[in-house]
Amino acid sequence: MMKKSNTFSNDKYQLFEHYNQNHSKILIIGYLKLNIKKFQSSSRKSQRSITRTRNIGTNEQHLSISI
Repeated sequence: MMKKSNTFSNDKYQLFEHYNQNHSKILIIGYLKLNIKKFQSSSRKSQRSITRTRNIGTNEQHLSISI
């Protein structure tokens, strides 16, 4: 009988460990997805500002200056 209860507690422990590992994976994946979205968002903003700066430089080259 003792062996059966010991096996049960081992099974419980393994189930608990499995749950912890899955929970950790879910948290890590969620964290990575959040950071990827932040990176993509900041990358798009930075691309827009680079394009704007480039356009300003191009427009300035075509300005005619009268003296």
